[in-house]
Amino acid sequence: MRILIVHPRLELHFEALMPGEVGEKWIQVPALGCLYLREVAREEGHQADYLDADALDLSAEQVGRHAAEGRYDVVGVQLNSYNLYAGVAAARAVRAALPEAVLCAGGVHPTIFPVETANLPEFDAAFAGEAEENFPAFLRAVENRDRPAIPGLAWKGGADPGPARVVNDIDRIPIPKTDGLPLHRYWSALARSRPVMPMVTSRGCPFQCTFCDRPLVDNGLRHRSIDNVIAEIEMRVGAGIREFCFYDDTLTANKKTREGAVRRARRPPPQNPLRLPQPRGHGRRLRGPRPRRLRPRLLRRGVRRSGRPAPH
Repeated sequence: MRILIVHPRLELHFEALMPGEVGEKWIQVPALGCLYLREVAREEGHQADYLDADALDLSAEQVGRHAAEGRYDVVGVQLNSYNLYAGVAAARAVRAALPEAVLCAGGVHPTIFPVETANLPEFDAAFAGEAEENFPAFLRAVENRDRPAIPGLAWKGGADPGPARVVNDIDRIPIPKTDGLPLHRYWSALARSRPVMPMVTSRGCPFQCTFCDRPLVDNGLRHRSIDNVIAEIEMRVGAGIREFCFYDDTLTANKKTREGAVRRARRPPPQNPLRLPQPRGHGRRLRGPRPRRLRPRLLRRGVRRSGRPAPH
């Protein structure tokens, strides 16, 4: 089948209390979750594409036309609560332009509200939690015109799907490729060059902070192996990417993993220095146990810049 995974354009319907000099955006990178699902679908033998409507500044109508021109069988839309209206508008445009397609939603919003999201007029199903395990099962169901019970997948008109299957060995998830991505559009206010790509060395967080959404959407802390992390970095460097944003919820939670990765990192040639911008997300900014020991090791391994702990 032909699969399209859409990262809708960011259209905020509220104002943030940010300094005027920061502007509306300080970073533009692809949605990692969408890229992981694209690779999973490809491994199942499907032709899967990723449309970054946010980076390309595509309206909902343009997303609908793109889906219709590609004659996609399944269209997935990433939804966050702060961007719900824009994501639903994109799905509505796809439904109007390509009524025979099956539409599904994934992301933090469907994770917390799977049944409510699946019952929106624009969608046929919604994923709660990580989808790398149940997305292939969903695609097989679509091919067979079936609606089986799949953990973590809410069908329109169906019951709460319960928790999704957890990917304990996250090394099994294929490393996202960069083909078809508008790399020249990816940047960060913290970076010195373009393009910038996101990556994670772990999933989940060991803490249960009451103010955070992680306890609701994650399934415990799991780490990628050092070999797997280095393989992704080398793949990106080979594609001309020198800047990375680490999106780990808690980047420094595991001393063995973080310091082992630093020791294994290969220092790139002087003409192609590998830079590590300040991590972002809910996690720490290169702090945690013995942060002063980690920073000198990063510098010796060719890292040009790292974030400092934010004041509390």
